[in-house]
Amino acid sequence: MVTGAPDPQQTIGPSKGRRFMEKDIIRTNILLTGAPGVGKTTVIGRILEAVESLHPLGFYTEEIREGGARTGFSLVST
Repeated sequence: MVTGAPDPQQTIGPSKGRRFMEKDIIRTNILLTGAPGVGKTTVIGRILEAVESLHPLGFYTEEIREGGARTGFSLVST
């Protein structure tokens, strides 16, 4: 029976295999914690740059500082 949708178990070829692999990568969640100032936001930014072609979805926060003191956070959506 032909359904029109390829069976990922029977798909052959690098482009189709990569497409299924990328879908699995997209489902990966990352939670990064640590002390203030250790580079968490920098790490997330570099990860986002590395996987930009996969169109990542999510969010992270950036500090809002005034006069050298943290006054809050800004939510950044990707």
